Amino acid sequence: TLIASVYYFFRYKFSYGLASLATALPPVVVTVAILAISRIPTSPIVLMGVAAGVFVGVLFQIPLFSRIKKLTRESKVKVTTYEQREEIALRANHDALHIVVKLGIASSVVVIIAACFAPVGLLTVFAGMLITMLLVLLLTCFLFTPVYLKIEKQFAQISKKRSAKKKEKRV
Repeated sequence: TLIASVYYFFRYKFSYGLASLATALPPVVVTVAILAISRIPTSPIVLMGVAAGVFVGVLFQIPLFSRIKKLTRESKVKVTTYEQREEIALRANHDALHIVVKLGIASSVVVIIAACFAPVGLLTVFAGMLITMLLVLLLTCFLFTPVYLKIEKQFAQISKKRSAKKKEKRV
């Protein structure tokens, strides 16, 4: 999760990485809680399955990031205001979300098929991976864009305050 988020920080933008991290950490906690509450016998390797599920789930977000970046680049005016970023994010969400869902479904099918041929002792690993992937997919579909826009709004407010302070100092 951290590796993918750091990648998003540098490849795309700081707010993408934070939004990705915000949608990737809750599924880890929920999956570990489900395994702990159900008292299913697990081994430390199950955490590797959860980590793999989060990593694969976070990779589902790349089409969304790429679409936002492409729409920002193709914009006829320079994107500087929060309202412009919000419009682009909502449009990108509308355009790319079906790809994210298709990737999630395809990955889930692959994990289920792999679990069918795995030894019985590894079923909890695949279960943890599948649960985590599906939770990341759900949070990406329903929570990623609002979190991203909230972060963008906060950064826009901070930049307005900084520019106002610079103007005051110049006067």
